[in-house]
Amino acid sequence: MSNTLCHSNEATDVRRNDDHAVRNRVDNLCGSRIRGDNEIAVGFGYVFRRVSSRIVHIERRVYPLCVMFSRRTRWVLSLCALGTVVLLAALYASRDVAVEDPLVEWRTRIITCIESGERSWRGTCFREIATEMRAQHAFPDILAMLAKLDDESPVKESCHALMHYIGQDEYAATGDLPTTFARCATQIACGEGCFHGAVEGYMMDTGDIAAEFLPALCDKSFTLTQTNHDACTHGIGHALMLVHRGDIMPSLERCDALTEERAREFCYAGVFMENVFGYGSPFHPSRFLDPERPAYPCTVLPERYGDMCYESQSSYVFNYLGGPDKAAAFCATVPEAHQTTCYGNIGGDVVVGTASPGAVRAACSLAPEGVARERCYQQALVFRLHMTSGDVRALRPLCDAADATVQTSCDETAGVTIEDWYPGEREVRCTEAYADVPERFALCVGT
Repeated sequence: MSNTLCHSNEATDVRRNDDHAVRNRVDNLCGSRIRGDNEIAVGFGYVFRRVSSRIVHIERRVYPLCVMFSRRTRWVLSLCALGTVVLLAALYASRDVAVEDPLVEWRTRIITCIESGERSWRGTCFREIATEMRAQHAFPDILAMLAKLDDESPVKESCHALMHYIGQDEYAATGDLPTTFARCATQIACGEGCFHGAVEGYMMDTGDIAAEFLPALCDKSFTLTQTNHDACTHGIGHALMLVHRGDIMPSLERCDALTEERAREFCYAGVFMENVFGYGSPFHPSRFLDPERPAYPCTVLPERYGDMCYESQSSYVFNYLGGPDKAAAFCATVPEAHQTTCYGNIGGDVVVGTASPGAVRAACSLAPEGVARERCYQQALVFRLHMTSGDVRALRPLCDAADATVQTSCDETAGVTIEDWYPGEREVRCTEAYADVPERFALCVGT
C-alpha cells in the first residue's frame, strides 16, 4: 500500500472502524508507515498514562486526544509531546500534594495477596508486601495506614500476619528490642503483630536464648503495659517455633523458663498459634496437626499445656474445619478442665471476621451458660479492642447485644480489658463507653 494511501482519509476511517479484523488488515498492509506518524504521540501518551496513573487520572482525557488528533494533523504531534513533558514536570514537582493515597494501592495489594490462595500466613506474598512498604514509607506511616485497614474485611482477617513481618523489619532497622517495642507502641495496628514480629526478629538474629536469660527478654521496664508484656511473651512463643523449625516440644519447654504463669501461658499460646496457622504452608508446614484428630497434639502433651493447646485447636477447627458450630461441637468433646478456654476462643475468632454484635452473640450462645460463655465474651472483647487499635467505644455494643446471663460479667470484663490496655486510666476510659448508663459504668470501673 502506498504512502499516500496509508495517510489518506480512507485509511484513517478504516482504522477507526469497529471491525477489528478490518483494522488489522489495514495496519498489516501499512505497517510502520501508519505507526511511524503516531509513534511519538502514542509513545508519549503511553509514558504519560503509566506515570500519571500513579498520580492522577487525567490521562483518560489526554492520551486519547493525542492519538486522535495525531491521525489528522502532523503538527499536533509536537504539541502533544511538549504538553506531556510539561505536565509530567508539573506533576513531579507537585508530587507531595497530588500523589494518590497509597492506602488504596496497599489495600488492593493485600486483598490480592489474600485471594491468591496462599493458605499460610508465613507465605511469600505478605513478606514481599512488607519489604516493599518498608522501602517506600517511613515506619510510622506504615502503622498509620494499616491501622486504617485493620478493621476492614477481608484485610483485618490477615493483616496480623503482615504485621509480623513489619515488626521483624523494624527490629532489623533498630537492632534493639526495647526501641522497637517503643516504636510499635506509637500506633497499634493489626493486633499486636508488630510486637510479635519484633521478638521474632530479635531471636532470628541472636538464635536460641538460654533458659536463664529468657525471662529478661520481656522486661516490664520497656513493655510498660500488661497488654504489651503479653504481646512480648506471646511473641517469644512464635519466635521459638521459628528457631526450632516448628517443633512444639522444645519450644514449649523453653517457654517453661518464664517465671510468671501468665507469661508462660502467653508463650505457650504463641507456640500453638504458630503451629495452627502454619496449616497448609509450603514454607513452614505444621508438623503437629491432623484433620482426622483435631485434638492432636493436645492429647499427647503434658497436662500443663492443655488450656492453651485446646484453645488453639479451637481456632484450628473454626478456621479450617468448619466455623463456630464445628468449633463448639469440638469443645464439647475435650476434657472438661479445658472446655472453658476452648469455648472462649470462639469469641475471639468470630471478632476477627466480623464486628457484628449479633454474630458474637450467636457464636457465644453455642457455649454452655456460665463461665464458658463468659469466657467467650471475654475473648471477644479482647480481640475487639485489638482490632480497633484500642477504641474502648467498640466494646459496649458487644455487651449491649449479650444475652442477660452474661451482660453483667461482660461489662465487668470490658473494664478489666481496658485496664490492661490503659493502666491507671480505667475510670476515664470507661466513661467513653458507659457515661450514659451509671449502673453499667460502675461495673466497668469495678466499683
